[in-house]
Amino acid sequence: GLTNLASQLITGTREAGAIVTVSSDTATFGDISYPTATTWSVMVNALVAGANDIVVTAVDAVGSVTNATARILYEP
Repeated sequence: GLTNLASQLITGTREAGAIVTVSSDTATFGDISYPTATTWSVMVNALVAGANDIVVTAVDAVGSVTNATARILYEP
């Protein structure tokens, strides 16, 4: 999505017990929290002007991996 804020809270769903990691070449992240058994959230910080690609990876209890990507467009 498009934003004029350099930090954004992102959230998602997960399989109960799955561990989520978040990465980006252009942004930093706070600690991932798990508000419920099937949700996660994290603050994305220090977005750079333009496109910021975010990669979310979830690994469940048996080792199955799920990846998702999103793009945050930051226009200060």
